Amino acid sequence: MPQVHSSGHKAKDCRHLFGRDRYQISAGVMGMIAPIHGTGLRRTGGTSSQDRTHTYKIQLEKLGIVTISDFFCAANDIIRPFEVYDPLKGNAYPEVAFDDVMSKDTVVLKWLENIWVWGFCFVKGVPVNPESTKTLIERIAFVRHTHYGGFWDFTADLTFKDTAYTNEWLGAHTDNTYFTDPARLQLFHLLSHTDGTGGASLLVDGFAAAKELAIQNPDFYDILATSRHPWHASGNEDVCIQPSTLEPVFKIHPETNAVYQVRWNNYDRAPKSDWHPLEQRKWYRAAQAYNKLLTRHTNEIWTQLEPGTALIFDNWRMLHGRSEFTGKRRMCGGYVNNDDFISRLRLLKFGREKVLNNLGNTRGWKSSDNPYSIY
Repeated sequence: MPQVHSSGHKAKDCRHLFGRDRYQISAGVMGMIAPIHGTGLRRTGGTSSQDRTHTYKIQLEKLGIVTISDFFCAANDIIRPFEVYDPLKGNAYPEVAFDDVMSKDTVVLKWLENIWVWGFCFVKGVPVNPESTKTLIERIAFVRHTHYGGFWDFTADLTFKDTAYTNEWLGAHTDNTYFTDPARLQLFHLLSHTDGTGGASLLVDGFAAAKELAIQNPDFYDILATSRHPWHASGNEDVCIQPSTLEPVFKIHPETNAVYQVRWNNYDRAPKSDWHPLEQRKWYRAAQAYNKLLTRHTNEIWTQLEPGTALIFDNWRMLHGRSEFTGKRRMCGGYVNNDDFISRLRLLKFGREKVLNNLGNTRGWKSSDNPYSIY
Protein backbone atom coordinates (compact mmCIF):
# COMPACT_ATOMS: atom_id res chain seq x y z
CA MET A 1 0.00 0.00 0.00
CA PRO A 2 1.43 3.45 -0.88
CA GLN A 3 2.54 5.26 2.28
CA VAL A 4 0.97 8.45 0.94
CA HIS A 5 -2.43 6.71 1.07
CA SER A 6 -2.41 6.55 4.87
CA SER A 7 -1.23 10.13 5.29
CA GLY A 8 -3.92 11.30 2.88
CA HIS A 9 -6.82 9.73 4.73
CA LYS A 10 -7.75 9.75 8.40
CA ALA A 11 -4.50 10.75 10.10
CA LYS A 12 -5.43 13.66 12.38
CA ASP A 13 -2.20 15.55 11.72
CA CYS A 14 -3.01 15.65 8.01
CA ARG A 15 -6.38 17.37 8.37
CA HIS A 16 -7.24 21.00 9.03
CA LEU A 17 -8.32 21.73 12.59
CA PHE A 18 -11.61 23.38 11.66
CA GLY A 19 -12.82 22.27 8.26
CA ARG A 20 -11.78 18.60 8.37
CA ASP A 21 -10.07 19.45 5.08
CA ARG A 22 -7.12 17.42 3.86
CA TYR A 23 -4.02 19.38 4.93
CA GLN A 24 -1.24 17.76 2.92
CA ILE A 25 -1.14 17.83 -0.85
CA SER A 26 -0.91 14.07 -1.36
CA ALA A 27 0.02 14.36 -5.03
CA GLY A 28 2.91 16.63 -4.13
CA VAL A 29 4.51 14.31 -1.60
CA MET A 30 4.24 11.03 -3.52
CA GLY A 31 7.73 9.56 -3.61
CA MET A 32 8.86 11.63 -0.62
CA ILE A 33 7.28 9.35 2.01
CA ALA A 34 8.93 6.11 3.15
CA PRO A 35 8.53 3.98 6.30
CA ILE A 36 11.09 4.54 9.07
CA HIS A 37 10.51 1.16 10.68
CA GLY A 38 7.91 -1.58 10.73
CA THR A 39 6.79 -4.51 12.81
CA GLY A 40 5.85 -7.90 11.42
CA LEU A 41 6.39 -6.82 7.80
CA ARG A 42 7.65 -9.15 5.11
CA ARG A 43 8.17 -8.87 1.39
CA THR A 44 5.88 -10.98 -0.77
CA GLY A 45 5.98 -11.58 -4.47
CA GLY A 46 8.63 -8.98 -5.20
CA THR A 47 12.34 -8.66 -5.85
CA SER A 48 14.92 -6.09 -4.97
CA SER A 49 16.09 -3.59 -7.55
CA GLN A 50 19.37 -5.54 -7.82
CA ASP A 51 17.44 -8.62 -8.96
CA ARG A 52 15.57 -6.90 -11.78
CA THR A 53 17.70 -8.25 -14.62
CA HIS A 54 15.02 -9.97 -16.71
CA THR A 55 14.29 -8.57 -20.14
CA TYR A 56 11.32 -9.13 -22.43
CA LYS A 57 10.57 -8.56 -26.08
CA ILE A 58 7.05 -7.47 -26.95
CA GLN A 59 5.57 -6.54 -30.31
CA LEU A 60 4.27 -3.00 -29.76
CA GLU A 61 1.55 -3.29 -32.38
CA LYS A 62 -0.06 -6.03 -30.29
CA LEU A 63 -0.39 -3.55 -27.45
CA GLY A 64 -2.18 -1.02 -29.62
CA ILE A 65 0.66 1.49 -29.29
CA VAL A 66 0.23 4.74 -31.24
CA THR A 67 2.94 7.15 -32.24
CA ILE A 68 3.54 10.43 -30.44
CA SER A 69 2.33 12.36 -33.49
CA ASP A 70 -0.85 10.27 -33.65
CA PHE A 71 -1.58 10.90 -30.02
CA PHE A 72 -0.78 14.60 -30.29
CA CYS A 73 -3.48 14.91 -32.95
CA ALA A 74 -5.89 12.95 -30.78
CA ALA A 75 -5.06 15.13 -27.79
CA ASN A 76 -6.39 18.15 -29.64
CA ASP A 77 -9.84 16.57 -29.41
CA ILE A 78 -9.78 15.47 -25.78
CA ILE A 79 -10.73 18.90 -24.47
CA ARG A 80 -13.26 21.32 -25.96
CA PRO A 81 -11.74 24.31 -27.84
CA PHE A 82 -10.17 26.96 -25.62
CA GLU A 83 -7.36 29.51 -25.45
CA VAL A 84 -4.60 29.51 -22.84
CA TYR A 85 -3.41 32.73 -21.24
CA ASP A 86 0.39 32.66 -21.04
CA PRO A 87 1.52 34.65 -17.99
CA LEU A 88 5.08 34.84 -19.31
CA LYS A 89 4.09 36.86 -22.38
CA GLY A 90 2.72 39.71 -20.29
CA ASN A 91 -0.33 40.22 -22.50
CA ALA A 92 -3.32 42.15 -21.22
CA TYR A 93 -5.87 40.13 -19.27
CA PRO A 94 -9.32 39.64 -20.79
CA GLU A 95 -11.47 42.38 -19.28
CA VAL A 96 -14.65 44.40 -19.66
CA ALA A 97 -15.98 47.58 -18.04
CA PHE A 98 -18.70 47.46 -15.40
CA ASP A 99 -20.79 50.28 -16.90
CA ASP A 100 -20.75 48.61 -20.32
CA VAL A 101 -21.76 45.24 -18.89
CA MET A 102 -24.65 46.81 -17.03
CA SER A 103 -25.96 48.71 -20.07
CA LYS A 104 -25.20 46.58 -23.14
CA ASP A 105 -26.05 42.95 -23.84
CA THR A 106 -23.33 42.94 -26.51
CA VAL A 107 -20.77 43.51 -23.76
CA VAL A 108 -22.37 40.81 -21.60
CA LEU A 109 -21.78 38.48 -24.56
CA LYS A 110 -18.15 39.61 -24.80
CA TRP A 111 -17.80 39.05 -21.05
CA LEU A 112 -19.20 35.52 -21.19
CA GLU A 113 -17.20 34.64 -24.30
CA ASN A 114 -14.02 35.73 -22.52
CA ILE A 115 -14.88 33.36 -19.68
CA TRP A 116 -15.68 30.55 -22.11
CA VAL A 117 -12.57 31.01 -24.25
CA TRP A 118 -9.93 32.11 -21.70
CA GLY A 119 -11.43 30.69 -18.52
CA PHE A 120 -11.54 34.02 -16.70
CA CYS A 121 -12.24 37.73 -17.11
CA PHE A 122 -11.79 40.90 -15.06
CA VAL A 123 -14.47 43.56 -14.68
CA LYS A 124 -13.10 47.06 -14.19
CA GLY A 125 -14.80 50.00 -12.54
CA VAL A 126 -17.10 48.06 -10.21
CA PRO A 127 -18.50 50.30 -7.46
CA VAL A 128 -16.89 49.20 -4.21
CA ASN A 129 -19.97 47.86 -2.46
CA PRO A 130 -21.67 44.46 -2.27
CA GLU A 131 -24.93 45.66 -3.82
CA SER A 132 -23.31 46.63 -7.12
CA THR A 133 -21.29 43.42 -7.18
CA LYS A 134 -24.46 41.36 -6.77
CA THR A 135 -26.19 43.19 -9.62
CA LEU A 136 -23.12 42.49 -11.77
CA ILE A 137 -23.47 38.75 -11.20
CA GLU A 138 -27.19 38.97 -11.91
CA ARG A 139 -26.45 40.25 -15.43
CA ILE A 140 -25.62 36.59 -16.06
CA ALA A 141 -28.15 34.84 -13.84
CA PHE A 142 -29.30 34.57 -10.24
CA VAL A 143 -26.69 33.95 -7.54
CA ARG A 144 -26.53 30.28 -6.58
CA HIS A 145 -27.43 29.52 -2.98
CA THR A 146 -25.33 26.94 -1.09
CA HIS A 147 -24.63 26.07 2.55
CA TYR A 148 -22.44 29.20 2.52
CA GLY A 149 -25.52 31.26 1.75
CA GLY A 150 -26.25 33.09 -1.48
CA PHE A 151 -24.21 36.20 -2.18
CA TRP A 152 -21.10 36.26 0.04
CA ASP A 153 -19.78 39.20 2.01
CA PHE A 154 -17.14 37.85 4.38
CA THR A 155 -13.85 38.25 6.22
CA ALA A 156 -11.38 35.62 7.47
CA ASP A 157 -13.36 34.91 10.62
CA LEU A 158 -14.12 31.18 10.18
CA THR A 159 -17.86 31.86 10.07
CA PHE A 160 -17.86 28.66 8.04
CA LYS A 161 -15.37 25.95 8.93
CA ASP A 162 -13.55 26.09 5.62
CA THR A 163 -9.99 27.02 4.72
CA ALA A 164 -11.29 29.79 2.46
CA TYR A 165 -12.40 31.63 5.61
CA THR A 166 -8.86 31.79 7.01
CA ASN A 167 -5.87 33.95 6.10
CA GLU A 168 -3.76 30.90 5.20
CA TRP A 169 -2.12 30.07 1.89
CA LEU A 170 -4.50 28.14 -0.36
CA GLY A 171 -3.18 25.93 -3.12
CA ALA A 172 -4.83 25.87 -6.54
CA HIS A 173 -8.16 24.04 -6.41
CA THR A 174 -11.67 23.97 -7.81
CA ASP A 175 -14.68 24.69 -5.61
CA ASN A 176 -17.75 22.54 -4.96
CA THR A 177 -16.14 19.17 -5.70
CA TYR A 178 -18.54 17.84 -3.06
CA PHE A 179 -21.64 18.86 -5.06
CA THR A 180 -23.24 16.63 -7.67
CA ASP A 181 -23.41 19.80 -9.78
CA PRO A 182 -20.49 22.11 -8.92
CA ALA A 183 -21.04 25.80 -9.58
CA ARG A 184 -19.78 26.79 -13.02
CA LEU A 185 -18.81 30.40 -12.39
CA GLN A 186 -17.28 32.09 -9.36
CA LEU A 187 -16.83 35.83 -8.88
CA PHE A 188 -14.63 37.61 -6.33
CA HIS A 189 -14.56 41.32 -5.53
CA LEU A 190 -12.13 42.57 -2.89
CA LEU A 191 -13.89 45.39 -1.03
CA SER A 192 -11.05 46.26 1.34
CA HIS A 193 -7.71 45.10 2.74
CA THR A 194 -6.46 47.05 5.73
CA ASP A 195 -3.48 46.79 8.10
CA GLY A 196 -1.73 44.07 6.16
CA THR A 197 -0.24 42.67 2.97
CA GLY A 198 -0.36 39.54 0.84
CA GLY A 199 -3.42 37.74 -0.44
CA ALA A 200 -2.38 37.60 -4.09
CA SER A 201 -4.85 35.61 -6.22
CA LEU A 202 -3.76 32.55 -8.18
CA LEU A 203 -5.31 31.03 -11.31
CA VAL A 204 -4.17 27.85 -13.07
CA ASP A 205 -5.71 26.47 -16.27
CA GLY A 206 -6.80 22.92 -15.47
CA PHE A 207 -7.68 22.19 -19.11
CA ALA A 208 -4.25 23.22 -20.36
CA ALA A 209 -2.56 21.04 -17.74
CA ALA A 210 -4.86 18.10 -18.59
CA LYS A 211 -4.01 18.38 -22.27
CA GLU A 212 -0.30 18.51 -21.49
CA LEU A 213 -0.63 15.46 -19.25
CA ALA A 214 -2.43 13.55 -22.01
CA ILE A 215 0.44 14.23 -24.40
CA GLN A 216 3.16 13.44 -21.86
CA ASN A 217 1.58 10.35 -20.35
CA PRO A 218 -1.68 9.00 -21.82
CA ASP A 219 -1.93 6.37 -19.08
CA PHE A 220 -1.89 8.99 -16.31
CA TYR A 221 -4.51 11.01 -18.15
CA ASP A 222 -6.70 7.93 -18.52
CA ILE A 223 -6.37 7.08 -14.82
CA LEU A 224 -7.53 10.54 -13.75
CA ALA A 225 -10.41 10.34 -16.22
CA THR A 226 -11.65 6.91 -15.10
CA SER A 227 -10.79 6.49 -11.42
CA ARG A 228 -13.72 7.88 -9.41
CA HIS A 229 -13.45 9.29 -5.90
CA PRO A 230 -15.60 10.46 -2.99
CA TRP A 231 -15.64 14.15 -2.04
CA HIS A 232 -17.16 15.89 0.95
CA ALA A 233 -17.87 19.13 2.83
CA SER A 234 -18.39 18.43 6.51
CA GLY A 235 -16.67 21.20 8.47
CA ASN A 236 -19.81 22.56 10.12
CA GLU A 237 -21.77 20.36 12.49
CA ASP A 238 -25.00 20.61 10.47
CA VAL A 239 -23.40 19.88 7.09
CA CYS A 240 -22.10 16.69 5.47
CA ILE A 241 -22.42 17.11 1.72
CA GLN A 242 -21.33 14.49 -0.79
CA PRO A 243 -22.04 14.12 -4.52
CA SER A 244 -24.57 11.47 -5.49
CA THR A 245 -21.85 9.44 -7.23
CA LEU A 246 -18.09 9.10 -6.98
CA GLU A 247 -16.48 11.46 -9.47
CA PRO A 248 -13.16 11.48 -11.38
CA VAL A 249 -10.70 14.35 -11.64
CA PHE A 250 -11.40 14.69 -15.38
CA LYS A 251 -15.05 14.36 -16.35
CA ILE A 252 -15.63 13.25 -19.95
CA HIS A 253 -18.58 14.55 -21.94
CA PRO A 254 -20.62 11.52 -23.14
CA GLU A 255 -21.40 13.06 -26.55
CA THR A 256 -18.18 14.90 -27.41
CA ASN A 257 -15.79 12.59 -25.54
CA ALA A 258 -13.96 15.72 -24.42
CA VAL A 259 -12.93 16.77 -20.92
CA TYR A 260 -15.46 19.36 -19.84
CA GLN A 261 -15.02 19.49 -16.07
CA VAL A 262 -12.05 19.28 -13.71
CA ARG A 263 -12.47 18.34 -10.05
CA TRP A 264 -9.26 19.06 -8.17
CA ASN A 265 -9.42 19.85 -4.49
CA ASN A 266 -7.16 17.95 -2.16
CA TYR A 267 -8.83 19.67 0.80
CA ASP A 268 -12.19 18.06 0.00
CA ARG A 269 -11.24 14.60 -1.27
CA ALA A 270 -12.69 12.01 1.10
CA PRO A 271 -11.17 8.64 2.11
CA LYS A 272 -11.83 5.94 -0.47
CA SER A 273 -12.58 2.41 0.69
CA ASP A 274 -12.34 -0.81 -1.32
CA TRP A 275 -9.37 0.57 -3.25
CA HIS A 276 -6.80 -1.99 -4.38
CA PRO A 277 -3.22 -1.02 -3.40
CA LEU A 278 -2.05 -1.27 -6.99
CA GLU A 279 -4.81 1.07 -8.14
CA GLN A 280 -3.93 3.44 -5.32
CA ARG A 281 -0.33 3.63 -6.44
CA LYS A 282 -1.32 4.23 -10.06
CA TRP A 283 -3.69 7.01 -9.09
CA TYR A 284 -1.23 8.80 -6.80
CA ARG A 285 1.45 8.67 -9.49
CA ALA A 286 -0.96 10.14 -12.02
CA ALA A 287 -2.08 12.77 -9.52
CA GLN A 288 1.53 13.64 -8.77
CA ALA A 289 2.22 14.19 -12.47
CA TYR A 290 -0.85 16.41 -12.84
CA ASN A 291 0.00 18.32 -9.67
CA LYS A 292 3.51 18.92 -11.00
CA LEU A 293 2.02 20.61 -14.06
CA LEU A 294 -0.44 22.64 -12.01
CA THR A 295 2.27 23.96 -9.70
CA ARG A 296 4.81 24.75 -12.41
CA HIS A 297 5.46 28.47 -12.16
CA THR A 298 5.02 28.98 -15.90
CA ASN A 299 1.40 27.80 -15.55
CA GLU A 300 0.54 30.08 -12.62
CA ILE A 301 -1.28 33.37 -13.17
CA TRP A 302 -0.77 35.63 -10.15
CA THR A 303 -2.71 38.86 -9.69
CA GLN A 304 -3.35 41.23 -6.82
CA LEU A 305 -7.05 41.98 -6.54
CA GLU A 306 -8.00 45.58 -5.82
CA PRO A 307 -11.24 47.27 -4.80
CA GLY A 308 -13.15 48.16 -7.95
CA THR A 309 -11.95 45.18 -9.99
CA ALA A 310 -13.91 41.92 -9.93
CA LEU A 311 -12.53 38.57 -11.10
CA ILE A 312 -14.83 35.91 -12.53
CA PHE A 313 -13.68 32.49 -13.73
CA ASP A 314 -14.88 29.09 -14.95
CA ASN A 315 -14.82 26.83 -11.89
CA TRP A 316 -15.09 23.74 -14.10
CA ARG A 317 -11.78 24.65 -15.73
CA MET A 318 -9.72 27.16 -13.78
CA LEU A 319 -8.19 26.31 -10.42
CA HIS A 320 -7.83 29.19 -8.00
CA GLY A 321 -5.87 29.86 -4.82
CA ARG A 322 -4.22 32.67 -2.91
CA SER A 323 -1.12 33.56 -0.98
CA GLU A 324 -1.14 34.00 2.78
CA PHE A 325 -2.11 37.46 3.98
CA THR A 326 -2.02 39.64 7.08
CA GLY A 327 -4.48 42.27 8.19
CA LYS A 328 -8.21 42.26 7.50
CA ARG A 329 -9.73 41.59 4.10
CA ARG A 330 -13.37 41.96 3.15
CA MET A 331 -14.40 39.97 0.12
CA CYS A 332 -17.73 39.57 -1.64
CA GLY A 333 -18.95 37.48 -4.54
CA GLY A 334 -21.02 34.49 -5.51
CA TYR A 335 -21.57 31.42 -7.65
CA VAL A 336 -23.54 30.92 -10.89
CA ASN A 337 -24.91 27.56 -12.02
CA ASN A 338 -23.63 25.88 -15.17
CA ASP A 339 -27.01 25.61 -16.88
CA ASP A 340 -27.83 29.28 -16.39
CA PHE A 341 -24.41 30.42 -17.64
CA ILE A 342 -24.64 28.25 -20.76
CA SER A 343 -28.23 29.33 -21.42
CA ARG A 344 -27.32 33.01 -21.23
CA LEU A 345 -24.25 32.58 -23.44
CA ARG A 346 -26.00 30.50 -26.10
CA LEU A 347 -28.99 32.83 -26.35
CA LEU A 348 -26.85 35.95 -26.61
CA LYS A 349 -24.49 34.37 -29.14
CA PHE A 350 -26.90 32.50 -31.41
CA GLY A 351 -30.36 33.90 -30.73
CA ARG A 352 -33.33 32.02 -29.35
CA GLU A 353 -34.60 30.61 -32.66
CA LYS A 354 -31.30 29.03 -33.60
CA VAL A 355 -30.83 27.57 -30.13
CA LEU A 356 -34.31 26.01 -30.24
CA ASN A 357 -33.75 24.65 -33.75
CA ASN A 358 -30.57 22.89 -32.62
CA LEU A 359 -31.77 21.30 -29.39
CA GLY A 360 -29.84 18.07 -28.92
CA ASN A 361 -27.76 18.59 -32.07
CA THR A 362 -24.61 16.97 -30.76
CA ARG A 363 -23.52 15.57 -34.11
CA GLY A 364 -22.05 18.86 -35.28
CA TRP A 365 -20.78 20.08 -31.93
CA LYS A 366 -17.35 20.98 -33.35
CA SER A 367 -18.91 23.59 -35.61
CA SER A 368 -18.73 27.08 -34.12
CA ASP A 369 -22.10 27.70 -35.79
CA ASN A 370 -23.79 25.07 -33.61
CA PRO A 371 -25.10 26.27 -30.22
CA TYR A 372 -24.12 22.88 -28.79
CA SER A 373 -20.47 23.85 -29.34
CA ILE A 374 -20.96 25.87 -26.15
CA TYR A 375 -21.26 23.53 -23.16
